[in-house]
Amino acid sequence: MKIMSKLLGWLMIISVFAIVITIIISAFHFDDYLLQCFLYEISIFLISFYSKDIVDAELLERKIKEEIWKLEEKELNRSKSDENT
Repeated sequence: MKIMSKLLGWLMIISVFAIVITIIISAFHFDDYLLQCFLYEISIFLISFYSKDIVDAELLERKIKEEIWKLEEKELNRSKSDENT
């Protein structure tokens, strides 16, 4: 999951560079093909941005569940040690 998040982050960065390059090229020469490329690049950026947010949220959820599980286990161990004394 962490690797996927990093790859989606790199995809976002690359798509932003592609958008900027397309805008620069379209300043000198504009046609339908550049417009189509621009729209594809924006859609790739938006999809990768949304996907990265979902992956990051899942990673955060997993981390929180692990912390809760550790705290519950500590509390259980404490209660067992209190019962033994």
